[in-house]
Parts: sequence; structure tokens; C-alpha cells
Amino acid sequence: MGKSNNWKETAEWLFFEWKDSIEAIAKWTGISRRSISAHLNTLSHYKAEREKRKLKNQDRTEYWRKYKCKEICEEYLNEEPWDAPPFSGDYDEMGAVLKRRHREAACTLSYDASTLRP
Repeated sequence: MGKSNNWKETAEWLFFEWKDSIEAIAKWTGISRRSISAHLNTLSHYKAEREKRKLKNQDRTEYWRKYKCKEICEEYLNEEPWDAPPFSGDYDEMGAVLKRRHREAACTLSYDASTLRP
């Protein structure tokens, strides 16, 4: 087995067994991301692995979005209880209320700034 095939086997092993990213494999092997991606695209089971990772990433992104929304909503409720809307327990609904209030405040500030111009 020549040196040219050694990085290919290493890239496959790192991608499928260790679940490394193409960028991490490129750093580890010293081969360009383009070459690694081109090689992995020739493999029959690459597309299935990529789709599985995309789904996992979507789940993580959704979890993180809900976590940040909950964190921001709770911070808002703790800081300004006199101005907080009644909280129903639905963080998505609360996030929509906060976005609407932010847009209203931004429009008000924008309007105020435009009236001050000579």
C-alpha cells in the first residue's frame, strides 16, 4: 500500500469511526479539505453518514435556540417585573412578545432620531 492510499484510509477511519469533521481530518493528515471531501464523496455510505450528522446538528441547534430563548425570557422577567407581560409558561410565545417589543422600541428610536435631523 502506497502513501497515497494511507491518508485515504486514515480519513475514512477518522470520519466514520471517530466522527471527526473534514476540517479536523485535514489538520490531522495535512491533506486539503477539498481532497478529503472529494474522496469521501466517492464512498457509498458517506451520504447516509452526512445526513445523520445533519439531523443531529438540527436537533442540537433547536435545543440551543430554545435554551437561549428560555434564558433571555427568564432574565427579562427577573429584571423588569413591572413591565413584563403575563407569562403563560410558553417560552416561544414569550420570545415572540420580546421580539415584537424590541421592534417597536427600535422603530420608536429610529423615528425619534429622524425627527432630530435638520
